Amino acid sequence: MSYKKLKPIKGLLFDKDGTLFDFHSEWHIPAMEAAMFVAEGNQALANRMLLSSGYDVKTGVFGSGSLIAAGTALDILRCWLEVKPSERSWEELVRKTDEIFRDGTDPIAAQVTDLNQWITDLKARGFVIGLSTHDSFEAAESQLSKVRAFELFDFVAGYDSGHGHKPGPGMLNAFCKHTGLDASQVAAVGDNTHDLGMGRSGGAGATIAVMTGTGVVEDLQPLADFIFPSIVEFGAALQEARG
Repeated sequence: MSYKKLKPIKGLLFDKDGTLFDFHSEWHIPAMEAAMFVAEGNQALANRMLLSSGYDVKTGVFGSGSLIAAGTALDILRCWLEVKPSERSWEELVRKTDEIFRDGTDPIAAQVTDLNQWITDLKARGFVIGLSTHDSFEAAESQLSKVRAFELFDFVAGYDSGHGHKPGPGMLNAFCKHTGLDASQVAAVGDNTHDLGMGRSGGAGATIAVMTGTGVVEDLQPLADFIFPSIVEFGAALQEARG
């Protein structure tokens, strides 16, 4: 396989969950905990809410491109409240759900590789590094800090950072504005179609899919320039492309 297309890339804009962190090893517990909170401890109701958003508790499978895998906390809550409205205020539901998603994962165990060392190596090779996630900014800061990687990022945007949501181009546009890069110099890297859609809609120089999340090849292939098992293989390809 040739990686010539990656040669002009100067910026790397990563998704978080499913890309830097293995989705399946980190999200079962917080997804259930959040649903149980919204369902007020009713297990059967929580299971129905999760199923409506794309997570089948019986099989343990997160649907490719589903709300629970790719949506924001706001998207997920709206879906769950269609199953059964809550007497809690919207503000309380959002605050607590964001808190559960922030604290309910184990980023050290879930990181696909030693992110501190891996990103340090990328920066030493001259790449500008960004993050665009549908998690909150606070969750991104907390989880990346736990793996000693937050300070290595030149740009971090969550769903609540004011740059819009994927697959829209807002987070890519903001990364480019912040760093001075042109979109054609940036690779958008993610595990789901909304990550790749952001890259396509924003004119990214390359769209890179990884298989450490919920995306499946059939869905990713039409939007991806390259598909890799993980960011580790992608990093090796960048090395090869630069010689």
